[in-house]
Amino acid sequence: MKDKIKRTLASLLVAGSTIFSSNLSCAQNNYPKPTETTLTQEDSEWIKEFDLDSDEVLKFKQAGFYSLQYADLITNNVPLEYAISKKSKFSFSRISMLYNSPLRNSKISDKKTKEIYGDKIHYTDFGDLEKATFGEDENSESRLEVPKDLAIFLISSYNRPRIENPNKFQKQIFEQAIDLGYKDFEKLKSLPPKQAIQLAVDITARKMSYLDVDHDQGFIKKYGKHLPHDEYFKLRIGDCDKYRFVVQAIFDYFKTFNPHLKNVYIASEWLGAEDDKTHSWNSITIIQKNRIVCSHIDPTTYDGLGQTKEALESASRYIDRKNFTEDFLRDLATKGLVDW
Repeated sequence: MKDKIKRTLASLLVAGSTIFSSNLSCAQNNYPKPTETTLTQEDSEWIKEFDLDSDEVLKFKQAGFYSLQYADLITNNVPLEYAISKKSKFSFSRISMLYNSPLRNSKISDKKTKEIYGDKIHYTDFGDLEKATFGEDENSESRLEVPKDLAIFLISSYNRPRIENPNKFQKQIFEQAIDLGYKDFEKLKSLPPKQAIQLAVDITARKMSYLDVDHDQGFIKKYGKHLPHDEYFKLRIGDCDKYRFVVQAIFDYFKTFNPHLKNVYIASEWLGAEDDKTHSWNSITIIQKNRIVCSHIDPTTYDGLGQTKEALESASRYIDRKNFTEDFLRDLATKGLVDW
C-alpha cells in the first residue's frame, strides 16, 4: 500500500498535477510559513487519500510544509526534525530522496563539484583503484563533504535500488559472503573500498544469472515486471540494470557498518561515460580531500565472461579518458537536476 502511495505522489510531482491545487503553488524551496495552524478540509482530503496521521500532518504544517510537501515527506518516513534541518538546501522531494539514501547523514556542501575540485577529477581502471586512491586520506573514516550537484545526482531515483525486504536481503548477502570465505563479520567491517566493491560484485555474480526479465514472456507471466531489486536477487535472475542495482544495494549495506566506505559511492553508469541505452553498469566515485577518483565496472559482463578482471573493467570502453573530467561535470549538470 505504501509503495502505491509513493508512486502516486511521484506521479503528482512529475506531472505537476492540479489535484488539491490551491496549495501546490506553495511547493517551492522557500517554504513559506503557513497562515493556519489547524487542519483544513483540503488537509482532510490529503489525510484520507494518502492514509496520513492527522497529528503528524499538523506538526509538518506548523513547520511550514504544505499538502504535497508533507504527504511526500511523511509517506517516505522522513522525521520532521530532519526535514526542517535540510529545507534550506533542498526541495522537499529531494529531502525524501536524501533521507532514504546512503547520504542521509552526509555533509552536503553548498558548492558544486567544479568549485571545490576544479580539474582534479580522475578516472582509473578498477584494478588500479587502490594505487589511484593511495594518500593521507586513504580509507578515511572521516566523512567528507559531498558537493551539492554530486549529492543530487547520487540521490536521484534512477540511482536508488528498491529493496522491499531489507532484513531478508541482508541475510542473503551474509549467506553468500560466508560461502565466499567471509565468515568473520569483523573482516567485513574493515574491508577497504576496492575489496568491498569486489565482494559486492562477486556476491551478485554468484547469486544471479542473466535473463532479459523485462521482455522474457515466461518470466513476466510467472513473476511480473518491475519487481523490487531484492526480489530479483532472491529469484537469482536479472538483466544488466538488475545486476547494477543489486551491486549498489549490497555495497550500500556494507556502508552502514564499514567506516572505510564513508566517502565511496556507487551509482548508475550515467556519470562520465558515453550513453548506451542498451546496457547498464556501475560508476564508482571516491571523494578525497583534494581530488575525486572515479572508475566504472560492468558486473553483468563480469558474470557472463568468466568473472575476469578484464570483463569487470570492460565498462572502460565507454570512457573518454582524455575528456573524462569534462564529461563528469557535464553529467552532473544535466542528470538528476530536475527540481519540482
